Amino acid sequence: MNLSMIATKYWGIGPVPVDVWRRELVRVNSPLMTYVEAMHTVAGQHSALCLAMCWAENQYATTGIIIKPTDFNPLSLRPWEEDPRGLPIGATGIITGPDGGKFLKFSEPQHCVAEWRRRLFDDPAYKGGVYTKATSLESMLAIYAPPGDVHPVSGLDNADSGYVTTVVTMLHKYAAIIDGGKPMALKAHTWPGLKNPVYLPDWLKVEVRLIDHPRFTSHNKESGHTRTTWHDTGNPNTNAEAEWKWANGGRQGAGAGGYNGIFDDTKLIISQAFDEEVWAAGSTSGNVGNLTAYAFEQAWGGSANFAKSLEIGAAVHGGLIAAKGWQVDTALVQHNYWTGKHCPGQIRNKGVWPSVVKMTSDAAALARAAAGTVVTTYAKPSPLPELASYQEQNFNLVPAFVKGAGGHTFFRVRDRVEAIKITPRRQSGRIDAATVGPNIKIGERFDVNWIYTAADGREYYISPAWTRIYVGDTKPVADAIPD
Repeated sequence: MNLSMIATKYWGIGPVPVDVWRRELVRVNSPLMTYVEAMHTVAGQHSALCLAMCWAENQYATTGIIIKPTDFNPLSLRPWEEDPRGLPIGATGIITGPDGGKFLKFSEPQHCVAEWRRRLFDDPAYKGGVYTKATSLESMLAIYAPPGDVHPVSGLDNADSGYVTTVVTMLHKYAAIIDGGKPMALKAHTWPGLKNPVYLPDWLKVEVRLIDHPRFTSHNKESGHTRTTWHDTGNPNTNAEAEWKWANGGRQGAGAGGYNGIFDDTKLIISQAFDEEVWAAGSTSGNVGNLTAYAFEQAWGGSANFAKSLEIGAAVHGGLIAAKGWQVDTALVQHNYWTGKHCPGQIRNKGVWPSVVKMTSDAAALARAAAGTVVTTYAKPSPLPELASYQEQNFNLVPAFVKGAGGHTFFRVRDRVEAIKITPRRQSGRIDAATVGPNIKIGERFDVNWIYTAADGREYYISPAWTRIYVGDTKPVADAIPD
């Protein structure tokens, strides 16, 4: 990020890490948090300016007089009626304000970001090259939000809303987070039944309050755990404390069941030891899920900040995965994985599992670093911009195929596969591509979202974590049940 470009070449301001986006959106409980990965990927090199303008327009889609959060137009884009392309991709209609002013409505906010980027950076022919005449940030914003137009949140003339000052202030704030902000500190936690400590953010309140009730805790010793399962309560009215009290009292109104921990948007309560069978995965064949997986419940009810509870859940699962020496793409599963139950329901309803996997991967990496674990250096996964906007959608909204750069066609699969050979986690679809993690072992299972034929003529899967896996090294296990 280069703040010196504010006064000279606004297109050179540069990007900010996705963690800055997450931090900002969580701070205001923004509905955009669900789409943070896709929006950040589409914004690309211009992600700092994009985020700052999202704040200036409607505070990350949390306010609005004319444009509502559900209109998914956080950048207040107006229609271009003479656009030779017609309505932008992902635009679903037009909003008309009381003064007759018109704004676009989108199906998802990453489409808004794509159109914003097209107008400011990618299409020099937009409106006869109107933005090619601008150099400084101030001159560009005078075109984007000209004096005389009414700001859609404040209702003020743009000239009176302090638009430029707001954007510049936010850019400096992001720079402070990156350059002057302290890295997140992690604290080691020792939990009963675990050999290694679990590293979690030091701001997260953690309580160890084991439940000793015959309808909750098995007391059956077990050491063959290989996965951790994400559940949610399915209760729109409960938080972690209320859920713990209900479980501690014998789970009245429900059958026997347990879990290692319960979390919400403020804290984590450890409720069962980690060297026991956990009654959380249902009556799977051979009781495999209960014997081989840990379990954590996400409580999201009441006034809970759902985005914050996702952040905490990712930290908890990621910290545990790091402590066990596992890999996120093969160790983290939904409750649905074991029984087909629609759980965790809220994550599945919102279609954000790929984003959850990425957040958990980031948390696991931080935990490994905090533990001082010696880790082989791998290449970073490489997202594909043409798929980013679909990676977090509900299954039924994702097209059957997507045409990509280089003539590739990506076909939607969302399957579960098993490695039949030791196979690399590749950064791209080439046999000699860099690896993004340790090899997948024979018998390990994982979900894949897309399949395509790469330039080398071989078919590759793309996982939710953007890993490419050679299809010939796997066999299908099951269709992953749609979100």
